Amino acid sequence: LIGDADLSNQPPTITSAATSSSSESEVDAVDGSTWIIERGSSANLSVGASDEGGSSALKFTWNVVGPAPVYINPNGSNLSSTTSVEFEQSGDYIATVTVTDESGLAASSSCNLRVLQTSSALVVSPAAAVLSVGQSQNFTATLNDQFGSAMASQPASVEWTAAGGGLIDASGNFTASAAGGP
Repeated sequence: LIGDADLSNQPPTITSAATSSSSESEVDAVDGSTWIIERGSSANLSVGASDEGGSSALKFTWNVVGPAPVYINPNGSNLSSTTSVEFEQSGDYIATVTVTDESGLAASSSCNLRVLQTSSALVVSPAAAVLSVGQSQNFTATLNDQFGSAMASQPASVEWTAAGGGLIDASGNFTASAAGGP
């Protein structure tokens, strides 16, 4: 005997799984999971859902967990099936969306996001030096990613050139040979 239960109300249906706008993915060799590859500092996320009460009554709650905090952009008071997320560092993240209907019934969908380091800047250190003629200064170069962090894999070599004021060798050691040069 079922009683007065409303059998017509069912949880929302996920019609298209949570995903990112990135078209690149890879399969993990160890566990076979699929990871969507992100090479920037943000991603656009989306999910498709329907409900017998109509999709306009659905509430979408996004959550992203990973090695660093993320910022999930407001998406119309959580009424949107799309949103964007901003990352603070590279790593593996799991994005989950919970879709809730007016009765509080829910369904969820998740996607795996692998944020890879992408080179974005070459930083020379020190940025400037004041030398007397005959003095030397060693410079270093670091390739940074989209978050301003040093890339895990640095170039094997850097080609150094000086536009004036002295000479720089292959290891980045600059020797001032003229006064007033850059």
